[in-house]
Amino acid sequence: MNKRWGSYSRKLNRITLNRDLIRVATRFIDYVIIHELCHVSHEKHNADFYALLESKLPNWRQLKTELELYLLGSN
Repeated sequence: MNKRWGSYSRKLNRITLNRDLIRVATRFIDYVIIHELCHVSHEKHNADFYALLESKLPNWRQLKTELELYLLGSN
């Protein structure tokens, strides 16, 4: 998983996480897990997906930005 932090397989009903997440704060891991759990209800990144993500994690945008900056800086 070089390009993704996580993925959800509908077929296997399984979330897979990028091993680089082991180096980050738990708030980022929580963000990735919640993001992937939202895919259980909404397969695509559409308005309904983001509405659900927003309802579960209102600060997801900030967490996403911080995680991207952290991972970009550590590679």
